Amino acid sequence: MGMLFRLWPAATPDMLSVDIFNGMARVSFVGEANRQYQVLRSTHLTQWESLGIVTMPVNGAVTYPDANPPASAAYYRAYWVR
Repeated sequence: MGMLFRLWPAATPDMLSVDIFNGMARVSFVGEANRQYQVLRSTHLTQWESLGIVTMPVNGAVTYPDANPPASAAYYRAYWVR
């Protein structure tokens, strides 16, 4: 019989999408309601810039606006703060 272990916190967010709308990047992810998540951006995956902290709404999904995305490609991630 096998065992399944989850090695990350239960509040680890799942990224849904990143899209551009009116020159603004929109980062969508889901997580646990009422938990706080840090949203970060990088252009090269070695240094990450904090964009802000959001509190997940009751429905468990949020879209975070990046009003000043870089002209080149960008990577986004979020992690559970508390």
